Amino acid sequence: MLNYRSSQGSPLEIAPKVTLTDVLRGKVNPAQVKDRIVLIGTTAQSFRDYIPTSYINEDGSHQEIPGVILQAQMVSQLVSAVKDGRPLLVVWPIWGEVLWIWSWSLIGGLIALGYERQSGVVHHSGIRLLVLGSGAISILYLLCFVFFTSGVWLPLVPSVIVLVVTGGINVICLNEQRSQRLLEV
Repeated sequence: MLNYRSSQGSPLEIAPKVTLTDVLRGKVNPAQVKDRIVLIGTTAQSFRDYIPTSYINEDGSHQEIPGVILQAQMVSQLVSAVKDGRPLLVVWPIWGEVLWIWSWSLIGGLIALGYERQSGVVHHSGIRLLVLGSGAISILYLLCFVFFTSGVWLPLVPSVIVLVVTGGINVICLNEQRSQRLLEV
């Protein structure tokens, strides 16, 4: 889990770059590299050492960066974690993620049960179900965002999927059961 950093908003702009020619010709100021971490590598396309990132280009494709820039991103993240106390991104153990996702499935089922109980008393309103489901998804998103800003990556998409699918299946099954009861009467 790499937490990209840069001042210009692009992962390519993490540090100054100099060419080998400039180094060999003495055009690099020694103060520029003194007490610095120096990575030596190539950014040439011909080396085919490009890795896709999470950044999106104007054409919708993932931006690719040279391997040496990816290494610089990793080094920067580690140094920043030590010097600045910047949190490293972590994930929960698999049992924690499974419990998290299962909990959101349970919430989807409870929303559906509450909807069925209300629809049996009041007129059948899908708007209430939509509002409750949207509220649950918003809370889920907010929780994932808060954890992310603290350095913890939580599974958002699987949680949303199980929330919606479990709630939807429960509503369909409960409506089918109610329809069967009405036909029997």
